[in-house]
Amino acid sequence: CLGESVVVRGSRNVILIRLPNIMTEIYGSTVQHTVRISELSLPQLGFFGTRLAAQISLFDDSRVHYTESSGAHIWKPPRSTDPQMTIASIVTLEGDGDDKPFSGDVGNKLYLRLALGASLRAELTDGDASFQVVLPVGYTCQNVEPVPSSLQVFESFVPQGRGSLHAGKAGGGLWSLDANTFEFRLAAGMLIPANTPIFLELAVDNPVTPLQKAFVLNYWTLTLLSRGWYRKSVQSTPAVRMVDDLALGAAEGWYSTNIPVRGRISLVSVQPSNFMAGATNNVLNIFFRPEQHSGYSGTVLVAAPLAFNFATLVPDKCQVFPLEGSYYRIAGGKQHTHFLPIVTSCISDCSFLSGCPDATFNRARLAIKNSLEPELLYGFSLKIINKADYSADDEISWSIHTIDSTSFALDASYAGVPFNPAIGASSRSWGLYQKHGNAQDIGLQFSSLRPTPSRQALAAITLFPIRFSASLSATCRLIAPEGFELSPVDFIYDYASIAGATASWPGREPWQSKQLSPGSDNPHGDQALNVLLWDEAMYLNSEKYGFTSKLFIPALPTSIVTAAVFLEFGWDGSKLLDRPLAYALPLPHVRAIVNFTIGYQSNVVGLRHLLSVALETTTDVPIDGEVRVTAPVGFVFEESCSLFDVPGEPAAPTAVKCKALPTYAPDGTKDGTALSLLPSTEILKSGRLVFAIIVRNPSVPRANRGGQVTSCNYQECWFVLTLNKNGVDLDAEGTTPGFPIQVSMPEAKLLDLNYYDRLATGRNDRPERPNNLIFSFTLAERPATAGELVLSGPEGFVLDEDCLPGLRTADNIYQPDQSVFGSLPWAPGYAHWEAAAQIRWCASDGPTARMYIELGLRASRAYVFRILVVSNPRVMPQINQWTIEYVGESSRPFEGFTLWTFTDYALIPKTTAQVDDGVMIPNAVTLRFRPNKEVQAGPVVGGLLRVTAPTGFEGVTQGSVGGSCTEFSLTSGQDKFVIGGDVLCLVDEARGNVVSFTFVGSKRLEAGKMYVLVVQYYNPRSSARIGAPWVVATFSDASGALESALDSTEVIGFAINPRAQRWVVQAPSGEQHAGSLITDVGIEMSFAETVGSNGGGEIHILAPAGFDLAAPMECAPETGSVIGGNSKRLGMMDSLQDCAQKIWQVYPEANTASWNLETRICYAYIVANGLNVCASASETVRVRLLQEASSGECAGVRTQVCTFSLADRGCHAYAVRGSQPPPVSPTCEANRMVFRLSDGEIVPALAIIQFVITTRNPPINPDLVDSFWTMEQYDYNMALKYSSAVKGWHVIPALTQVTVLLTGVFQSSGRRSQLTLNFVPVSDADELQVIALNPYGFNFSSTNVMQSGRAVTKRVEASVSISMIIIGGVPLATPLVLENVVLPGAGHAEFQLRTFSSTFKADEVLRVAGDSTFVVPGRIGVVSQQLQTIYASQPLVYPNRAVFKPRVNDVAVAVFQLRFGAEVLAEDIITVTALPFLFPADSELHMSALDQTGVPLTVPTTTTIVAGGEGMRATMKQTLDRALVHSLKMTVRTGPRVANQERWLFKTWRGSVQGLPLNTNDGDALSFDLVQGVALSIIVGRVAPRMLASIDLIVDPGDARPTQLVLYAPTGYAFPLGSCIKDKILANSKVLSCSRLGVANVVELQLAGAGLQVAAQTKIIVQVPDLQEQAGLNTWLVEAIAGGKSVGWGEAAGFQITQMDQARVIFGGTPAMRAHVAVIFRTTQGLFGGGVLQLSSPEVFKFSCRETEGFSSLSLPTVQNCDDTEGILLVLNDTMAPGEYCFTAGVTNPAFSPAENTFSIILMDGNRKVVDAKMKIEGPRIVQGLYLRPLILAFSSTMPLDQAEIQVTLWVQADLDPLSALGPVRALQIAIPERYTLITRLGVQNLDGLPTPESGWNQLYYAERLVRVSFVRSLSEVPRAIPAGQYRLSFQVRLPEFWMPNVNIWLLSLCGDLSCTNLISTLAVKGFYLNDPATLAKEGATGAIKTEGVGGLAIRRGASSKAVLVACLVFAVTCATLP
Repeated sequence: CLGESVVVRGSRNVILIRLPNIMTEIYGSTVQHTVRISELSLPQLGFFGTRLAAQISLFDDSRVHYTESSGAHIWKPPRSTDPQMTIASIVTLEGDGDDKPFSGDVGNKLYLRLALGASLRAELTDGDASFQVVLPVGYTCQNVEPVPSSLQVFESFVPQGRGSLHAGKAGGGLWSLDANTFEFRLAAGMLIPANTPIFLELAVDNPVTPLQKAFVLNYWTLTLLSRGWYRKSVQSTPAVRMVDDLALGAAEGWYSTNIPVRGRISLVSVQPSNFMAGATNNVLNIFFRPEQHSGYSGTVLVAAPLAFNFATLVPDKCQVFPLEGSYYRIAGGKQHTHFLPIVTSCISDCSFLSGCPDATFNRARLAIKNSLEPELLYGFSLKIINKADYSADDEISWSIHTIDSTSFALDASYAGVPFNPAIGASSRSWGLYQKHGNAQDIGLQFSSLRPTPSRQALAAITLFPIRFSASLSATCRLIAPEGFELSPVDFIYDYASIAGATASWPGREPWQSKQLSPGSDNPHGDQALNVLLWDEAMYLNSEKYGFTSKLFIPALPTSIVTAAVFLEFGWDGSKLLDRPLAYALPLPHVRAIVNFTIGYQSNVVGLRHLLSVALETTTDVPIDGEVRVTAPVGFVFEESCSLFDVPGEPAAPTAVKCKALPTYAPDGTKDGTALSLLPSTEILKSGRLVFAIIVRNPSVPRANRGGQVTSCNYQECWFVLTLNKNGVDLDAEGTTPGFPIQVSMPEAKLLDLNYYDRLATGRNDRPERPNNLIFSFTLAERPATAGELVLSGPEGFVLDEDCLPGLRTADNIYQPDQSVFGSLPWAPGYAHWEAAAQIRWCASDGPTARMYIELGLRASRAYVFRILVVSNPRVMPQINQWTIEYVGESSRPFEGFTLWTFTDYALIPKTTAQVDDGVMIPNAVTLRFRPNKEVQAGPVVGGLLRVTAPTGFEGVTQGSVGGSCTEFSLTSGQDKFVIGGDVLCLVDEARGNVVSFTFVGSKRLEAGKMYVLVVQYYNPRSSARIGAPWVVATFSDASGALESALDSTEVIGFAINPRAQRWVVQAPSGEQHAGSLITDVGIEMSFAETVGSNGGGEIHILAPAGFDLAAPMECAPETGSVIGGNSKRLGMMDSLQDCAQKIWQVYPEANTASWNLETRICYAYIVANGLNVCASASETVRVRLLQEASSGECAGVRTQVCTFSLADRGCHAYAVRGSQPPPVSPTCEANRMVFRLSDGEIVPALAIIQFVITTRNPPINPDLVDSFWTMEQYDYNMALKYSSAVKGWHVIPALTQVTVLLTGVFQSSGRRSQLTLNFVPVSDADELQVIALNPYGFNFSSTNVMQSGRAVTKRVEASVSISMIIIGGVPLATPLVLENVVLPGAGHAEFQLRTFSSTFKADEVLRVAGDSTFVVPGRIGVVSQQLQTIYASQPLVYPNRAVFKPRVNDVAVAVFQLRFGAEVLAEDIITVTALPFLFPADSELHMSALDQTGVPLTVPTTTTIVAGGEGMRATMKQTLDRALVHSLKMTVRTGPRVANQERWLFKTWRGSVQGLPLNTNDGDALSFDLVQGVALSIIVGRVAPRMLASIDLIVDPGDARPTQLVLYAPTGYAFPLGSCIKDKILANSKVLSCSRLGVANVVELQLAGAGLQVAAQTKIIVQVPDLQEQAGLNTWLVEAIAGGKSVGWGEAAGFQITQMDQARVIFGGTPAMRAHVAVIFRTTQGLFGGGVLQLSSPEVFKFSCRETEGFSSLSLPTVQNCDDTEGILLVLNDTMAPGEYCFTAGVTNPAFSPAENTFSIILMDGNRKVVDAKMKIEGPRIVQGLYLRPLILAFSSTMPLDQAEIQVTLWVQADLDPLSALGPVRALQIAIPERYTLITRLGVQNLDGLPTPESGWNQLYYAERLVRVSFVRSLSEVPRAIPAGQYRLSFQVRLPEFWMPNVNIWLLSLCGDLSCTNLISTLAVKGFYLNDPATLAKEGATGAIKTEGVGGLAIRRGASSKAVLVACLVFAVTCATLP
């Protein structure tokens, strides 16, 4: 077996096998052999599917037979591991393709290099083999061409190796282009050998969006395809990605796997600060907006034209810095410009491989740490050295690029970097000029800087003066910032119009566009709106030029270009000589509100929180102006709003009024509130304004999406306006986006860690230290999208700007630094983050971090993360809360941690003087602090407080260095640490500046509590100008080791100055008592240097606390009052002088004093406006002053007042001693003395100053720190030069906080009571003496003490001594209580207290008075008392209840007669209590004084009821005369029992009802006896008037237990004369009898057995009256009697007497004439089988039952009999069902209306018992002058549904004269009964000449069935008289179909007006019925009428009267509409 090669030196690809001779011959298919060949080497290149060829021949290679393999084809795809793999790369060498790299570019040419890993051959047909190049999605393939030979990658190689494919030619292949795929299909027989290099030129259209090189989908692939050897299907190799230059072994940067599609930088521009060629101080302002995120650690590259140099710092450093701050302002709701995010370096280089000339570097690479954001505009300044010459190409050679962290390009400036970025402007950049002009040479003037409201109201800009240092001839260009607009229209250039100009502007009118300059042209074409051009002109250096242009000012300040106006001369010159000059003229700020931002504490729906508002104004807001902030809909500010400070910002304004204003929706509904700030006392200066305010978020969640067409580009905008007092805008409105309102997260918190957790996670809560915080949050809903998680912390925290490296979400105990919980196991209860929820980036700004989380988190899982804090705050934030937001959910603010630091700390030295070995004066240093962490106490576990002073300080010890501290103190309020017992103090032996305090007792340092430590140090021996810090730290144990560290704080120390040469204060001799006057205190001082020689200075002497060095104050007393000022109450004083002296000590800033003559209360007034004086008053006795105050011009004035000056005061008895007097006299204020030296006033060096002064000892011995006399000397700049201190003398202290209070139950004068004493001693003692000073009459003779450990040792009348334990400085454990002290007369109590220790006086207080004691109340004597029911004052109205006794739990009236022991003045208050009696809310105190005759004189009061009604309070409105008895009457609610033993307590008060009263009766008033309440119920059915009613009576006696009851019915009711019990009395009946008691409405009920114990019921009968009593009197009463006495009573509301429903009596009011009366009624009751109907009337009416006189039963049942003897009595024979009825009768009217003109209708059954009735119906009045006969009704038909003529005849018997008593009749009206239909179209006929107007005199009302006839046209027309006669009115009706109405009565009314609302009288006539005979012929409208007249006479029609008749008729009232 041999291998052979087909090709010489080729692979041995042929196997030659020589077969053995012995083998069996192969024969057909019967004999076959199998040959296996192994260890074959595969080819390095791949090949596609093929078969193996074989031949067989004889040994001499003859007789050859060929065949090929069958079955499977064999193939080998090329592999990446093969040495000859398929390789494809993109040429990326700069200049070789990709010349259109931006997104959206078309026709971009790219070059590819390919080398196939397998040969491709199309065996049979075209396309049997191919390869595909697939580009990233977004590319579009356009064309493929061979590459040019000029590519740089070919260098100078020969051959170049640029194999090309000849597509489309004979034998070549074909290209197929489909979207992003290039495919080359080989022609039949075509072969591309493997490993052959091929270059392709691809023409593509780039994707429309950028494609970063590192983007995961930015990959290119090459795929080989082939059918192989006769295969039917296509095989393909795996797609191979492109490789870079490293894989090819090429130079770096020549080839790449892919290329980026670059984004387009927008809004890009560059403006220089210096245009001069060669300038070395040019600063470029560069602005741009990227299209893509740059990612972390990216680069901004700025490329300048060649020869510009960014290397301003050698060798290659460039300088970048932020723009001026105004560019980064927030306006229009967003920050338009941002500085680059953390520039880490600025390096310059050259953009040309061959290098730049003169070692210049024309590129600046700005490395940035954080990512550029595509939505932000960036601006920065970059220093550059200008090139020395100008080239026009410079203006197109600037570019800006952004590059990612792997140096791949991202975005670039697309079409250069323009100088002017305005729309329509040139894309060219700026160019150099010969000179850069000085901006000071040109003035800019504006007519207004407010934003222009419209282009019809433009502002104007004037440039003047414009001066030139040398004449020049050039073109000119003016460019305003983008957003501003200039205009050539109305341009002013004439010098005559420019004040001060000497010549007109040579350029004359400018050019901007053809539209604005029609008929002219400019070679540069139309310009942007912010540009003006001038042709070349000559500008002379001898002239001053100027011009004015119209100017449009944008709404927002310039922030996207340089805020300057550029003026260029020779701007279009092509060489430097043609470009003489350019200016950059800074613009002032536009008057607009900027930096307007809204910050929120929480955005949770409906939550009330603090909202921060920040803005910056340009214009001051005047007083009465306004700052108005308008919130989006739904936000609600509190109506009474307050402003709060925002931490880290300027303080909120205080001189403003804040109020909330409602805002309204377009439909007028209130939808929210706006905030109004009104400057009240001073203008609100322009500038930054920041405040916080409480707001409530909207009640529903809502997003706040951007990209909206709103002023802030978001859905929700906030607005702010500044207005003047007229409501006109001052600055342009500011707007800012709102924030989304989100649902609340279920939970979010900061994890509280224990000690071990802290160690494992790096937690450190100390100030300004790095920290690691772990947060937890839980989501309510599973997020639907990825999004940002926002963590917001308190002010002062600093998170890493790139917070991703410090963020942990994993659980990895093997890499603790990568795990949330460090080396600890994952905490239970917290969920692990889902793998999909990756955090892609994290960026922070101060305390706010934003992290982008991919979709994956789930609901209801508690997630945790740990984040690095770069620095904790230095001090505790004011608002210490965090929030978390994520995809629509927000946490409520949750608490942060408390810094491990002291708070409220301060270090205060007593002296800052240095010491020396000769004068070692201790310095008492006070350290105030509030610990955060508790320090435990105890001998074993006690912690440590360590104070480390700066080097040079030495702790003062009792002995040698390192021993115990000398005197020190540690206190917390009044709580003192016992030295040696609670705390030990040691000075460190090695470091004397370290003092340690160990807590060995039971007292510990509590967290949050304020402590004051006073420790003594020796100051350093040398002075120091700057104070070094002191360190204060606490530790959990006494070791002080780092592991036990708790709180730690550095406190700024104090400077050390030289000490004075001499400082002596001479102590007085003998004992010094508190408050004693000390005279001639000697003081000496001297200095090593001359004092005051260099401009003067000051010497300050400070006495120990409590001493007063000032001269006593004098004030001249006057009677009057103080005007205005802020008053301060100081308590009771003996005189105005004492008051003034106290004010001098307590309120030195006060300027006025007042002292009340009666109360002796002293008031200080600060900044009083003056005095209202009625008389001068010298200091006299109080009695005379009170007399003056009661009469004369000072009547009613009871106050003494005086004023005093606030100027520097003199010192008390200051006198110079010695030979060297001070150069000036001192001033003194409180305990400070000051010598103020002017220039030339000196104290010579070493001169001893001696003087004396008088002072008064303080009330207590000063504490250690306050016991020094100190002296400080300052130079003229108030810099401290010298100081010294010396310890003062001991003062015998006075007791403090002394009170002696009256605490006994009895408080009035003369009673035995109880005194309670309390005080804080200064010294230890064992006995207390109490001496009563005033008023006279205290008696301690029987006084005792009932307290353990205390006993009375001595008693005399006015004093008492008690033995007791008294510990200095410790308040009494329990107050001392003295029992059985007899009280004196009314007056102010005064005492003296002394304490003794072993008979030696310890402390004392010489006088306890004023507010520390009490006023002994006067005694109120009760003369008489009475309790009545509330009805007792009205016995005539309530005769029964007036005599009843008051009941329990009922309202009653209490009446007392009192005498008052002490005076009661106007405005004094009287209080009354009497529990369990209560006072109703409407109760009032009625007070009267009884003179000697007992006549009451009303005393006015105003009354209020104490909450709950437990007391009454009334204010006197006049002074009471104590000589008189006063009656008090009040309403009360009685107690719950018959005998309550209530204590009636009366007190009077002055000013308030606190403390002791001025008068009291001590409850000495008898209680009242009451009776029980009895429950009474009345049950009855419907009751008609006059009915004999049956009543169910239910009586519940309660606790009364009566044996007899008396029942009182309301007036008018009558019980039967016999028994009133209805039912039969049975054996178990509780009521045995019922009989009248004298009067008809009162009965006595006798009860069975022992009386009534429980509720009982009985049925009684009573006669009901005609009418119902009024509500208050319709009451039934029951009185319970037992043992002959009343024991209770009760009442029940009476029942309703039901009148008949709707009854009316109608008749004409004709005097002394017959008439027809109609009676109409409706009843709800029935008369079964008949009954009686009675009409009663006044006697003067005479009725008739005769039909001929008008009687008709009409709708009544059959009338059996009619009796008209008295009224009408009808006996009805048939049943009357409930319903409506009517009848008529005749009546003879009286001549006049009777006094009682009432009628009654009564229905009775067959037994004459009343069933229903209507009583007292008001009858019609008799009208004088109304002489009418009864109406006549005629009708033409009575058939159903017939149309009938109706004639109504008005019979006038005598003229109806309008001048008579009748008055004018202006109309009449006829009312037609129901069911008739009035035919209105036919009108009314006046048949007999009734006087009416000629037209319009009748109206018919169809719906109302009314016919109205008018007698006049208007009300103003005087009606005529209606002559006597008969007047027929005819009209048509349609009759009912089935039956006539029940109320079949026709009515005619005469009216006094035209609308018939004023009725004079109404006449009634009965109607007719169906099928009655007609009384009128069908056509008989004009013939005689057959009628029944009065007396049966036939009435003929008379002649028509010519007189005018005015009548009025009201419509008929049917049964359905009766009132």
